[in-house]
Amino acid sequence: MKNARLPKRQRGVALITAILVVALATLLAADMVWNQYLQMRRTESMLAMEQGRMYALGAESWAMDIMLEDRESPDDIDHLLEIWAQDLPPLELDEGSLIGAIEDMQGRLNINNIYRNGQVDQIAYDQLTRLLEVLGLDVQLAEAVLDWIDLDQDVCCAAGAEDDTYTARTPAHRAANRYITSTSELLAIEGFDNDTYRALEPYIAALPPGWCGGGEFTPVNINTASDKVLLALDANITEANTDQWIAEREEIDGYRDLSAFDGAVSQDLLDGEYLSLNSECFGVTAVISIGSFRYSMYSLLDRDGKAGTIVARIRYFGVY
Repeated sequence: MKNARLPKRQRGVALITAILVVALATLLAADMVWNQYLQMRRTESMLAMEQGRMYALGAESWAMDIMLEDRESPDDIDHLLEIWAQDLPPLELDEGSLIGAIEDMQGRLNINNIYRNGQVDQIAYDQLTRLLEVLGLDVQLAEAVLDWIDLDQDVCCAAGAEDDTYTARTPAHRAANRYITSTSELLAIEGFDNDTYRALEPYIAALPPGWCGGGEFTPVNINTASDKVLLALDANITEANTDQWIAEREEIDGYRDLSAFDGAVSQDLLDGEYLSLNSECFGVTAVISIGSFRYSMYSLLDRDGKAGTIVARIRYFGVY
């Protein structure tokens, strides 16, 4: 009678096969569970992102209401002691919180001011140069910015650059030869790096002509400008001047005229449209936290005081 038991070699093959089948089934099951988990996380993220977006747009609408109410006030000036200038304390949401802030973008130097009506505005150009110097940066960067904005392909100056320079980069690109709409565009300009941009960014704005009141030029609001921006306005201004002006404007809730600047700055600066007491462009930042999810929005609001309307010129959304 033949032995019904399988040879040892065959029994070993069957055992290995069984182990492989179990391992494969385990891998498939684990993959299904993982994919299901990822799908759930994607759905949660999409819902949180949409919820964050709605909260951010709500914060923007709140900022618009604040700005319109501010324009209806008897004082036709904007200063840092007004309600809009106070940071919004953390606002509790159903599953998180929202924080927000409004900043007067005319408290900064508008880098587009250096070129208007097809030619260099020397006063605005000198202001940008002085700001670079105040910050300890290379003053020739102003030349690179000018060449990026001007309408031609001719290199304007020693540190200027046009397509010949930018197309040789990796990746290659061309000079804009138009006004800048975001300060981050400076990172594409010859001579700028991350450190330079971070040092300069808090003191500049990118506001093309037609924005902020509809004019060709955006003046600096002396009631909201920082000490470094004030120092860059004129070659005659000293740190003692800026300290005095900042202290005075806080005591009197903002200047009502430019008399404090008489004798301290050139008459050309006072006679031109370089200084103002109020503003029309404001930046709104909102950060929403929902669980482990964080959603941010930056919006540039342009207020038309005469028409009583506000337009969102730019919106940036981010997730981190």
